[in-house]
Amino acid sequence: MNHSIIRMALIVALTIAALAGFTTDRAAAQDGIPGMVWSVEYYNNMDLTGAPYTTLQLPSVGFNWTDTAPVSGIAADIYSIRYTGIAALNGGTYMISTRADDGVRIYINGVLLLNEWHISSGITYVRQFQSIAGQNTIVVEYFENTGVAFLSFALQPVDVVPPPPPPTNATATVTAYYLNVRSAPSAYTGARLTVISRNQTFPIIGRTANSSWWQISANGLIGWVHGGYVNAQNTANVPITDGTAPPANYTAVASGNLNIRSG
Repeated sequence: MNHSIIRMALIVALTIAALAGFTTDRAAAQDGIPGMVWSVEYYNNMDLTGAPYTTLQLPSVGFNWTDTAPVSGIAADIYSIRYTGIAALNGGTYMISTRADDGVRIYINGVLLLNEWHISSGITYVRQFQSIAGQNTIVVEYFENTGVAFLSFALQPVDVVPPPPPPTNATATVTAYYLNVRSAPSAYTGARLTVISRNQTFPIIGRTANSSWWQISANGLIGWVHGGYVNAQNTANVPITDGTAPPANYTAVASGNLNIRSG
């Protein structure tokens, strides 16, 4: 065998090894629950009706197909997918985060946890739930209308569950067609947690110092909405909860001789 053939064989072998390593890295980077296998049903319609076109077994939920078909035989638009898996979890509080274009629904042990079954453009939704110790059945349903298609899914335990905020009897009614609920009172730094719709009403639990943003409880999710897009009612007792509360202007009147101490 001459030297040119040996060199060519070596180049081919190295190329195959590099591609194999690249493929492995991409697969390892996918979000998944260790040891979990999802049964994935694909439908040639947007409402998961009829028999699935095909069913696959996959290690994770999520994809970024842009404008291409998810599998051979499914159209690039107007389809739906159902992921079903059983996760072995400890008993406690878990958080699910998902981002979808378009609609997404999530069931935990047969109970609807998240219902965002509508056309959207990459909205992130966050929900918490109480797991049972042992096997928990998780179902993620998704539909694509037209254009870009993608879905992300992550599940993680919540270490510390904050106590529920005290009631204020204040409410916020949405006046915009759709309104973003954000993680902080800012359109620039507040991540979009979910989207609420016109005429929906939620309890107000906090505000910024100038009342330009309201902190609400939206279906168990705590977040912020801009005051210009809601009708806020009964807000007299709403506390400042964004960490910028000014010092309270109170006075203390002694009821007798009183020592003032250093600590």
